[in-house]
Amino acid sequence: MVLGIAALKAALKINSSDSFPNNCWVNGCNLGYAAFTAQLWSEAIYGYEKAINAIEKIRTWVTSESRRQKILEEALDIYQKMVQACINTGEIEKAFEYSERSRSKRLVDLMASYNLSQGEEIPPKVQELLQQYEELQQQIDQERQNHKSENNRSDTRAAWEAYNEAIASLETQKQQVWENLRREDPVLAGEIQVNPLSLSEIQKLFEGEQLAQMYNIPQEKRLIGSSQATSNNYRQLAQQVQVLHSCHHAQSRLDNPLESQLKLADGCITLGQLMTPSWRLPQLVEVFLSCCETNLGTPSLTDDILTLSTGFLCAGARSVVSTLWSVNDLATALFSIFYYQQRQEGKNRPKALQQAQIQLREFTKLDLKKIFQEVEVREKELIRNRKKYPSDSIEYEQWKREYNMCAKLNKRIIEIENSTQEFPFSDPRYWAAFICHGLR
Repeated sequence: MVLGIAALKAALKINSSDSFPNNCWVNGCNLGYAAFTAQLWSEAIYGYEKAINAIEKIRTWVTSESRRQKILEEALDIYQKMVQACINTGEIEKAFEYSERSRSKRLVDLMASYNLSQGEEIPPKVQELLQQYEELQQQIDQERQNHKSENNRSDTRAAWEAYNEAIASLETQKQQVWENLRREDPVLAGEIQVNPLSLSEIQKLFEGEQLAQMYNIPQEKRLIGSSQATSNNYRQLAQQVQVLHSCHHAQSRLDNPLESQLKLADGCITLGQLMTPSWRLPQLVEVFLSCCETNLGTPSLTDDILTLSTGFLCAGARSVVSTLWSVNDLATALFSIFYYQQRQEGKNRPKALQQAQIQLREFTKLDLKKIFQEVEVREKELIRNRKKYPSDSIEYEQWKREYNMCAKLNKRIIEIENSTQEFPFSDPRYWAAFICHGLR
């Protein structure tokens, strides 16, 4: 066994991660496995370290997203054994570094690529591909809008299948354009080698900037209703502000993560769009995605999942609050209030989120009555004002939006008041969905 280990170490001196990364991967794995089995932890660390360096080198050369993920899947056991070997030798800091290195490899690559790409002009070929990508998204939005406006009750099964096939075809074309973008754009392709973070550098990220106070948002920085909350207006607003609170529908696509989307008045913004060079948000400090499923993914391998919250982090946002599943509207509204109150008191994001979860969990029916006692009065007032606005006017649309919101809140409040639960939001499904990523 000792002779075999010596031979493998000699082979690694010839087959380095820079010159022959594939051979280095194989030899490093063999050395690590042999030494791990013999409980020769230092030798195992040496072998696995060489293998991991080779793996990460190979991943930077691959432009196919599926292949990059496959490489990570094949290497997961190597990272795990590396962490265990470090623990066995008492090198806890090194174990932590490799744990984070394996769990967040894709996200670290993308975020570091973003930081290195600032100030660069987008190449003409990439611009052309971006235009194709946007045009395909517009076609998908139009297809959905046309189908929505038709009398769906008369649709035959064949019509539904044709509609679904049309959407699937357009999404497949979008996927191909996105893969082409990866090949043409060095940022998306990951053609840079990102140095892994040390423990001290990771700790510095957890001592990052903290917002001293929340901002008073002027009217011109708000997108309300179908006439304002369009995809184009959303993008323009995101490029102008430091804090973005996004409250609307969203949907995760576990079958095709790049098609996970923020649903807006005239269509949607997909994760694939957020991760292209046309979305760069260097000034964005804090994002609150008060929507459903904005951090829902399939972490079968690592926590490097493609979600909408990841998209904002890769675009440049320093922190994102997101949701793991479909959330209750009333609970989310309350949680948002509690979260911002905690932020205004000076608490960092994780602490503010934790305290908001506790407040929502301990919220009583009496508390609900105190906070929303004016909602019923406002609903009656809106009913009286209904005939003031023509049905085709902007004022009517604004009235309708506010009335529907008040009516929905009142209905939910009545249901809670008639229930026997003293703490209506104590169940984890109401408060446990909210998580935050990024800097504190």
